[in-house]
Amino acid sequence: MPPPGPFQPDDPDVLRLIEGYPDPFVFYDPKGRVRFLNRAFEQVYGWSREEWMGRRVDFVPPEEKGPTRRAIQRTLLEGEVTFPTRRLTKDGRVLEVEIRAVTARAPDGRVEGIYVIHRDLSELREREREAARSEHRYQQLLEASPDPISVYSPEGRVLYVNPAFTQTFGWTLEELRGRGIDFVPPEEAERTRDAVARTLAGASVLLDTRRLTKDGRVLDIQLRTAVIRDPDGNITADIVIYRDLTAKRRALAELRETRARYRLLMDASPDAISVYSADGKVVYVNPAFTRTFGWTLEELQGKGIDFVPPEEAERTRDAVARTLAGESVLLDTRRFTKDGRVLDIELHTALVRDEDGNIAGDIVIYRDVTEHRRRDAELARYRTRLEELVQERTKELERTNERLSREIEERRRVEAALRESEARYRALFAAAPDAILVVDAETGTIREANPAASRLTGWPEVRLTGGTVAPLWADAEGKALWAQALQGAARFGPAETRILRPDGAEVPVEVAGQRLLLGQRPAVLLVLHDLTERHRLEERLRHAQRLEAVGTLAGGIAHEFRNLLQIVQGQADLLDAALGADPALGRRVARIVQACRRGTRLTSQLLTFSREVESRLRPVDLNHEVRQIVEVLRGTLPRMIEIRTMLGGDLPPVRADPAQIEQVLVNLALNASDAMPGGGVLTIETGPARPEDVAEHAPGEEPPEDWVRLTVSDTGRGMDDETLAQIFDPFFTTKEVGAGTGLGLATVYGIVQAHGGHISCRSSPGEGTSFTVLLPRCRHHADEPEPEPPREAAAPAPARRGTVMVVDDEEPIREMVVDFLSERGWDVIAASTGEECIERWHPGVKAVVLDLGMPGMGGERCMAELLTRTPTPRIVVVSGYADRARIRRLIEQGAAEFLPKPYRLQRLVDALDRVVAEPA
Repeated sequence: MPPPGPFQPDDPDVLRLIEGYPDPFVFYDPKGRVRFLNRAFEQVYGWSREEWMGRRVDFVPPEEKGPTRRAIQRTLLEGEVTFPTRRLTKDGRVLEVEIRAVTARAPDGRVEGIYVIHRDLSELREREREAARSEHRYQQLLEASPDPISVYSPEGRVLYVNPAFTQTFGWTLEELRGRGIDFVPPEEAERTRDAVARTLAGASVLLDTRRLTKDGRVLDIQLRTAVIRDPDGNITADIVIYRDLTAKRRALAELRETRARYRLLMDASPDAISVYSADGKVVYVNPAFTRTFGWTLEELQGKGIDFVPPEEAERTRDAVARTLAGESVLLDTRRFTKDGRVLDIELHTALVRDEDGNIAGDIVIYRDVTEHRRRDAELARYRTRLEELVQERTKELERTNERLSREIEERRRVEAALRESEARYRALFAAAPDAILVVDAETGTIREANPAASRLTGWPEVRLTGGTVAPLWADAEGKALWAQALQGAARFGPAETRILRPDGAEVPVEVAGQRLLLGQRPAVLLVLHDLTERHRLEERLRHAQRLEAVGTLAGGIAHEFRNLLQIVQGQADLLDAALGADPALGRRVARIVQACRRGTRLTSQLLTFSREVESRLRPVDLNHEVRQIVEVLRGTLPRMIEIRTMLGGDLPPVRADPAQIEQVLVNLALNASDAMPGGGVLTIETGPARPEDVAEHAPGEEPPEDWVRLTVSDTGRGMDDETLAQIFDPFFTTKEVGAGTGLGLATVYGIVQAHGGHISCRSSPGEGTSFTVLLPRCRHHADEPEPEPPREAAAPAPARRGTVMVVDDEEPIREMVVDFLSERGWDVIAASTGEECIERWHPGVKAVVLDLGMPGMGGERCMAELLTRTPTPRIVVVSGYADRARIRRLIEQGAAEFLPKPYRLQRLVDALDRVVAEPA
């Protein structure tokens, strides 16, 4: 089937079809300008057709720009792409949409535009998230239940058992899922079958019976059953809640556990809950109450709360009276929020009794049903299921309170011990990433340890528990902290110390402790946090900051050194002109010029390290660059060095400057050659980045497929850790004095950083050295900078010269240029600052030689002021700052020529001749 052609807005049938389409529709031309959009687009996004027609518009959030560009590229390649994304509306909202993009092509295959259809998925995604949250709350409720719970299919197969079921009976969900469970004693079989039949008939059954555990014990059980129905009323499962009645002597502990779970259930409840005393004062509100109504527990505790609208006052008083009379009330009503809004509320009340069975107050569960009409049937089903479970749980708590209240008085003597036990088990065995130890304060014996403690110390949990804590401390600080704990300090730390692992390794940790009482014995709770990763990151940060500071210093030195080189270069030019045809003196001047050029190359290396030299980035075939450099290296490196290459196939192009990549390869190869004076093997390898490369060299950034790897290895002497830590520092070298500048690897580091890449080195004495470079892959040709427009050929120099102004704050440079130009027929006006230049300039000045780096107003502001005074500016800009972006900007602003320092004085004369010869 041929690809679709361009959209024809003058076709009335097509126009009516697209205008009536319910989803937003846009047609873009090949340059990304809008050529048509329909009414649905205006309604969804808010922009009118007149605001968009014929323009390139941006309504893509920043985080979606990269995926959108890649989707457009796929559309152009594949013809049609559908992908999920997000878009901004005119009023700033963010919509979740699904976009279908189709390439429109002419009969000859030429791309004429792209059709784009948007489908708004925001409401659908919100419903899906709400359903997931509701399901999660239901799962949390079952998982947090202290009572065993099992869920069966209508055929009697196990669908679910909660953790309490496993703790009580021994079987796990993995053992039982999809099977029946045979744990009914023979004498209970008939009563159990009857209970199952009654349950499947729709009854909620309460049964005192017995059940077997996995290890053969017989438990006295009280169970309650209920059925679960789908929205059509069909039975999909039945749920059984068990209560172990065997250990009535542990009833007090069960009560406290039940109360704690009751509080946890209320804290975790998605519905607002408030508990009132018998006189109507607030005892407790849960976090959901604060989120719904705005008041916190601190604001309400011990007070009444006035949030009942006047028209609901009578019905509310009646509900309170019925609740205090023992009735569980369900009421549709309304309530105020703290900020004055009115919410439609469905509330459910229940009575709370104290230990003696007296009325202590009431509990109210609120559900905000203001947006109820927008909820679908599935959410309603989950809400109903949760409400039924909460009701059942409330009734069970009431019955438990009544049953256990008679035993509370005789158990008061153990209440303190129960609180201590509860606090200990709340603190231990949490899913904490830090190591937690509970240590006997008198003997130093480790009583409890979490899995993180085993991972940190290196000891198995069974070996760690029962051992002593003293051998763990690797330094005096740790031993002093433990001595502080033994002396009775209530709290100590956090403080840094080190612990000793069984293999002799020392691990830096941050330790904090707290003294507590377990039973009748004092204990210490220790928390140890592993600092290994933090120390590693801190060291990397310090090294990067040191290199950044040195780079800044190197850049400043390089720019200042260029001014000095300009003086040397200019004086050599003056001397060469004054010497005439003397060959011997001419050679000496040539040596001065040669030394000046070497100094210029040195400053270029410094600027490369400090990243003040702009890279000309474009798509580069890394394998091609390696092949070219290897041919050069084979003819330059000593013949006893074998060069091997391992080039990856189908390697994507990298975004790089070819000249600088060549410099990286040459510097690394020469460095390897210096490390193998007796010969060896130099290996250059390319390939895609491996996960371990990115994890080690560029953690937390783009995935491995976005990087290309270059590895240069040698079999030379290698380096120790002290040398390895300094190899990228400028002017650091292990060579003899005069054998190197110490800028080779510093230049490599600066180039890689300027390319947005990463470099690292691995080496050991006698084991050779390996450098790994990660470079970002090139995504599309838009990475290639636009070529600079070619400069027209300079016109012949005019027969006569006029007045030129030389502006430079360096007096030696200024005097040198003035002398040279004066000798060649120019009338020269000198100025040391931009302010002086503006003051002395007059219309008779034909050209200006302007230095950029001056105090005061500086060169750029001076140039801008000159451009306002003459319609035909002839300004030659000179500077030690030679990055291309700055040069391009100055030329665009009106500069006629640019000369980087140091320059030959004759080049300045030639430049002046060209700019003066150009027509006004």
